Amino acid sequence: ININVPNHDYILDFYYKVLGCGMDPRKAANLRPGAPKKTLWANCGASQFHLPYGDVGQAIRGTIGLRFQNLNQVLERLENFPDCYQSYQVVVDETTGQQCIQIMDQYGNHMHCREQDLNRPAPRLTEDWKQPVLWKSDQKEWGDIADDFGIDENQPDGPNCRGIDYVEFRVPPGTAETIALFYEKVLEATT
Repeated sequence: ININVPNHDYILDFYYKVLGCGMDPRKAANLRPGAPKKTLWANCGASQFHLPYGDVGQAIRGTIGLRFQNLNQVLERLENFPDCYQSYQVVVDETTGQQCIQIMDQYGNHMHCREQDLNRPAPRLTEDWKQPVLWKSDQKEWGDIADDFGIDENQPDGPNCRGIDYVEFRVPPGTAETIALFYEKVLEATT
């Protein structure tokens, strides 16, 4: 998912500390002083958020569904970093009866965080193909960046965010059929 951000002040703590995404080492150099490129990648399982600088913070018209191993850890991190998001609430998903944490980031993006259903195995893609992440032990190469945003080796499964399960778009009335046709024909996606 590509989301333009006007600066990284809010997103660093939000994506890496609150959501528990892993920093992609292929873009970590963009945090070094004087770095020419200003895009970061926040990895979760086989999925990624691309976070390039843009003039205006981008808000997706809809909801991004995220999967976690443990929602209690997300709640704890929300309490520890209250300045990097607008709001959150804990609700019960009407469809599944499971807890869901609804978070709105500083730019108006809505994230619905759900715990992985232990009765259903994680998608094979998520287990077999994960994006690379920066580890705290990468300090020799990355210094403070690894210390601030690296995944702790005591968390051997990597980032707490296990993947992006879905992106749900709110579209104007009368346009869903055309949009679905585009996704089916061009991207070969099931709609």
